[in-house]
Amino acid sequence: MSKLSQQTIKQPASRFSAGFFACVCLIIISFLTISPVMAAEAVAKPAVSAEAVVKPAISFEHFSTGFPLEGAHKRVGCAECHLNAVFKDTLNKCVDCHGVGARETNKASRAKTKISETHIPASTECVACHNTDSWHDVRVNHDFVRGTCVSCHQGTIATGKDNNHIRSSSDCRSCHVTQMWTPASRVDHTQVMGVCSSCHDNITAQGKKPDHVMTTQECGVCHSTTAWLPVRGFDHTGITNGCSTSGCHSASDTGRNKPTDPLVHPASDNVCEACHIPNEPAPKWTD
Repeated sequence: MSKLSQQTIKQPASRFSAGFFACVCLIIISFLTISPVMAAEAVAKPAVSAEAVVKPAISFEHFSTGFPLEGAHKRVGCAECHLNAVFKDTLNKCVDCHGVGARETNKASRAKTKISETHIPASTECVACHNTDSWHDVRVNHDFVRGTCVSCHQGTIATGKDNNHIRSSSDCRSCHVTQMWTPASRVDHTQVMGVCSSCHDNITAQGKKPDHVMTTQECGVCHSTTAWLPVRGFDHTGITNGCSTSGCHSASDTGRNKPTDPLVHPASDNVCEACHIPNEPAPKWTD
């Protein structure tokens, strides 16, 4: 083979080596030039937030996650629940955020909605009593409350008995219902301490009306604890204002009046007691 032929064969190999070396140099120069810029941008760029990920998805409905954003939850930022923009397996129970020992956040307002140590012991979910609009607007479902009434209604956890409450040795439920504290329409008088007038004084409970028969007797002599009216076994002993004229058996509707028919009752100026016996159940005449 001639020298010219050998040179022709060697030229492509030499040209390839020179081209490959030039490409490698360009890559190295580009990397050294661009890398510091990219590194600076990476350091300056903040971490991706939950809000930045969610906002582009305008058509996204939070209701589809099983946790609708209602009430005060509408004002909570995404990052409060979705830490580090992680959306999978997000905690969604009330106690996860509001329970004792729940995860802490930098929101001072969260502390106002934490379950207090004096919270009523209950065996139900928070939504049975609370709503998402206000933590303190509570409608207590007493069906799930453990303990007796006084366990909570003692003036600290919940409102207790008023200072003018009727003195009683009975449990609250003997008179009150859990749906409402008043009116107490089922008062069990067998457990009430004191006489009738101790409570029926028109302050604690309804007392005698202004037109009530004037008497020195106790209420229980004529009235029963199951019903104020009708009056049974009326004992006239202790009546201080007489039968007629200004008394009960006059023009008022307090008691039965004297018949006006002279054929039924003779005309007389005598007082009733001159002829009638006060405590007889049936009309009788004296001798």
